[in-house]
Amino acid sequence: MKRKHIFQILIVTLLAGYLTVFYGMRNTIDTSFEQHAVQAATQQISQLYSSSKRTFPAKHLSRSMVTAAQAKVNQLVHNVENRDQKKIVAKDKRDADAASNMLTIQEATNAQSSNLAQIESEGTRASAAYKAIVAIKPAFAADYQQAVTQLYKKSLAIAQIKKLYNDQNLQHPKADLSSSNIDLAINAIENVENQDFAKNVLPLVQVAKKSQANNDTTVAMESTDTSSTKQTATTGRQNQQDTGEPASGVSGNHATTAGQASDQTSQPSQKAPSQPTTSPSGTSSSTDNNAGASASSSISASANKAEPMTVVLSGGLYKTYDDAVASIKIQGKAVDDMTIRSVTMSDGSFQWTWGPNGDSGSSSSKPSSSAPSSSNPTGQDANKNSQPQH
Repeated sequence: MKRKHIFQILIVTLLAGYLTVFYGMRNTIDTSFEQHAVQAATQQISQLYSSSKRTFPAKHLSRSMVTAAQAKVNQLVHNVENRDQKKIVAKDKRDADAASNMLTIQEATNAQSSNLAQIESEGTRASAAYKAIVAIKPAFAADYQQAVTQLYKKSLAIAQIKKLYNDQNLQHPKADLSSSNIDLAINAIENVENQDFAKNVLPLVQVAKKSQANNDTTVAMESTDTSSTKQTATTGRQNQQDTGEPASGVSGNHATTAGQASDQTSQPSQKAPSQPTTSPSGTSSSTDNNAGASASSSISASANKAEPMTVVLSGGLYKTYDDAVASIKIQGKAVDDMTIRSVTMSDGSFQWTWGPNGDSGSSSSKPSSSAPSSSNPTGQDANKNSQPQH
């Protein structure tokens, strides 16, 4: 019986020792495997840099090298359990991601593309990568700060230019552009401070500005036509009220006036028997009617085409002050060196003109004569001749 207990105790002791040795060896094997894997990843990531300090990227760094290193370290992040090894893996992952961002910055700033869409994309990518490494790789960030900043400014300028067009190919300017849209694009281009870039993109802004000017002219002409119709209708109604006729619209007024003139010309023999004498009041009525028709014609002609009444400088006429300023900037001139003033138009509106300081300009038109002075004197003489001799 005693031997049996001793045998059982011996078996349990041997089994416990075996399990202890087995699991101990397994832990040792697992730890050794993790350690070797981490060491291999660390060595691979160190190859992404020019030195063991991991300050600057390797001279011949490639995207394939970065991708392979990132894949390996990302796998270890989920598999390593040892606390010390986890710290090493976390540092390696940070350096692998930093190497990827540094490579992105190098690729973007070294690119010599003339494609605006690609420049805009590279500028956005470089700016995001720079923000990610500026804190952990300050030496590299300092070296590339100026290049990244200028590239990002280019992307902002291109984004503003795209807002002027309906299509990505920048062929069709928008119809609802304002002077503020043009100014924002010009300011963004000037902010880049790169003459070669400005020469390439300023023509796109000029095309959009020309399209805006054409659209403004079309709208102004439509507005002038509407205003002319309203003014002519108002004048016609006033003339009809003066002659005691019912107002029936502009066409009726002109038709009545034309009809009266035709009757007076083609049927003199009929009027002579029935009206041997013409009273002063009749002469006054005929004169007023002719003057009203002439005034209506003068107002309509004046409304259809507004002309400058004051001096226009060498820079030309512009609908708004902002348009004049944008024109100066597009031509590469300083606003402070220019004189900008308003121009009174013949329809009572105002436009703007500019020229170099001291530019006297020239007046392109004279004030139009007033409506009453355009009355037909021949008609008045004819009325006078129709009066009986005393």
